[in-house]
Amino acid sequence: MQNLSIKIVIGNRSYPMKVPVGEEQKIRKIGKDLNNKISEIKNQMNIDDLQDVLAMIAFKLSVEIEDNRANQDDSNKVYEKIEHIITEIDRALE
Repeated sequence: MQNLSIKIVIGNRSYPMKVPVGEEQKIRKIGKDLNNKISEIKNQMNIDDLQDVLAMIAFKLSVEIEDNRANQDDSNKVYEKIEHIITEIDRALE
């Protein structure tokens, strides 16, 4: 796959990147979302230091990842129970 050279601005700093052509829009959207989070954290927590803001964003994203992991585990357990019920029904119908 062909890569495209782009620049993403995060917190008033420009970062050159090489991304697959098909992922350019996704990468740009993520950059925009991150800049929105930076503004949101700056306003909510009254923090001006960009390093502190990025640390808070990293922390919040880590919490979200952990929550999603827990939800995925719950979903897997439900799926396993459904599979077990289907297996029991199949046995009963034989």
